[in-house]
Amino acid sequence: MNTNYFIAACQIVVLIGLLFFGIEYFLLGLGCFVMGFSFFSLVNNQSGSKGITKPYKGKSGKTYTAKQDREEHLV
Repeated sequence: MNTNYFIAACQIVVLIGLLFFGIEYFLLGLGCFVMGFSFFSLVNNQSGSKGITKPYKGKSGKTYTAKQDREEHLV
């Protein structure tokens, strides 16, 4: 499911909760949204392309290339 639709649906539910049930349910819905969104973003976290390689030699003398995560550099 597209993340933008999920966020929009959660915002609508939270605003309806605020409108009809008061601030307690608004805060409860907001907390559930934050916990659920952070959980699913951790579960679906893709490290992206691991195209950066560094060659290294093994014990047998063969040269291997290990794929590594991209490094973020501050400019």
